[in-house]
Amino acid sequence: FRLMHRSDPIVPRVELNRGRAVVRPGVGAKAMELILDSKRSIYLEFADPSSIAGIELRRFWTPGARLDDASQVPNVIQIMALKEDLKCSLILSGKVEGAPIPIPFGSAFGWVEGTPPTTFTMIETPKWLTSVSPRPIDGVAARDLHLSLLSTKPEQMIAELKRLTTSHRPETAALAARTLMVLGDYTSVDGDSSLLMNARLRIHWNSILDELRTSLLMNDSRVRDLQGKWAKSYGEQANTLWGLLAGFSNEQLGNGGDKVLVEGLASSSLETRVIANYQLKHIVGSDFDYFPDHASTEALQVIRKLQSNNKIRYATPPVPMPESIRQ
Repeated sequence: FRLMHRSDPIVPRVELNRGRAVVRPGVGAKAMELILDSKRSIYLEFADPSSIAGIELRRFWTPGARLDDASQVPNVIQIMALKEDLKCSLILSGKVEGAPIPIPFGSAFGWVEGTPPTTFTMIETPKWLTSVSPRPIDGVAARDLHLSLLSTKPEQMIAELKRLTTSHRPETAALAARTLMVLGDYTSVDGDSSLLMNARLRIHWNSILDELRTSLLMNDSRVRDLQGKWAKSYGEQANTLWGLLAGFSNEQLGNGGDKVLVEGLASSSLETRVIANYQLKHIVGSDFDYFPDHASTEALQVIRKLQSNNKIRYATPPVPMPESIRQ
């Protein structure tokens, strides 16, 4: 979020890239213009000086999507009325499109690229707006990073974070890996140094993969970068890893994707088993006590039976705006 140069204090103009923010009107301000790109913006009006809006701009990873196809990972913008009412108008090429759209308190405006905008009542609170109490050990990991980076020159930050991924403390190693991904570095999930092959970090595998998927959506060049690295490190296996990371839609699962997933769980490659297990949890909500780093024969039998009965499917497929449905 970047305030435009010489912005009008009454109607400030803010340039958006991707991210999240909670905003309220400044002194004397009654509106703000959210600039999406050179042709599109949103004019946001505050009903009251105490109005508060939550804004999120991200891309939606459709299960099974090709990340190099922008239509399969559309931009999503949400504007939530967190306190008092709001109104917003779409501006295309300098012209206001239609009448202002009211956003009552407790509701949200949602716009998925390529589809008409909509408003909906928020059934669920967005996860990024909920507070989570970190575990004490996570606080220790954050301290480790803070103290290590405090005296590190900017040009040496990547090297220092890579060193921290070898920490004896799994929480510190995982946090360093996730921070590297934010910066677009995927050393920690590539080749012999991949933390997905380190059983000490088993409780962090899912959070590392969550961060990896989020990071890849930040920049198209990151997708090409990781695809190239995996092709060099894993050869033909790279296609399997990438396919599992992309996931499957219900239609793809019905056309053989569920078999591919189960084969991934039975793979001789630990990385393949880790990513397959990550997807299984996302699809059916359970891993049936399957552990990628242990022999899980009984769990695999249960999962194979589910697959033979066509039960490995999303009960509720992921949607761009999950706050609109009860989870």
